[in-house]
Amino acid sequence: MTKIDFNADNHSHRLMLALAVRDYTNTPGQTASGKHEGDRKSLLAELEHAGCATSKSQLDRIVQAPRPDDRGVTYPRNARQIALFLEQRGYFPPGQDIEKTLKILPLFFDGFASGASTLLREVAGEYHTYKYSSLDPEIILVGHLSIAPVSEWNFAKAVETIEIKHRGHNTLIYEGVAFSDEEKNLYILMRERNHRHPRFYLFDDCDRPDGSRIEAIYGSLLGGARLRKRHVSPIALHRAEHERPQGEVKKRDPDALPPPIRRYLIAGV
Repeated sequence: MTKIDFNADNHSHRLMLALAVRDYTNTPGQTASGKHEGDRKSLLAELEHAGCATSKSQLDRIVQAPRPDDRGVTYPRNARQIALFLEQRGYFPPGQDIEKTLKILPLFFDGFASGASTLLREVAGEYHTYKYSSLDPEIILVGHLSIAPVSEWNFAKAVETIEIKHRGHNTLIYEGVAFSDEEKNLYILMRERNHRHPRFYLFDDCDRPDGSRIEAIYGSLLGGARLRKRHVSPIALHRAEHERPQGEVKKRDPDALPPPIRRYLIAGV
């Protein structure tokens, strides 16, 4: 079981603890405060037996997951102890169904560590994407990627659109989530809307031409498709403030690429 050091001042952690409490009480035969026959106990009774007595109103407050900066709203002081108890029972961090697991996906890449979302907040915006075609290695596909602002769950929604023209005309739309870690790695996990092709991106380097804002991001892409079981390609992102038509660039025409992208994708340029 993946562990996390619960921090009551972190709203994302509060949201996860709220899910864990709901998972526990939604399990057949378990309740928050009801009475049970035999060895079965309510969550309140189990907590008391474990030396972490609390009340139904305090559990309700945990489930409400108030923001730490909400004025006049209190949060249980023993929330950390409750999280440790639920961790021992296998409920925290939560992940009992796929929808909740997707929400905490960044956890498995240290995406909830302190400062992990710093890079993700910085790179939110619009980008042109450059990567090699899986059908023709002499073609560099130019797409468009949008990274939304960071959510409360430390991930951002991401959408990439690619127009394929060198093998018929096809528009691919990839949708998924992006998250980052304290080591300044950026991860994007996506799936194509219609064909359901999976893609995983790992970016580990970037350029700041003016010393402040990130303008280009570099990494690798692993994708699956119908015609190729796997496709590995270097990939680069470039800020898309200036309109540039989506499409394709031939490898033998490197001048059609922005200089930093050209240097990264084409060796020796």
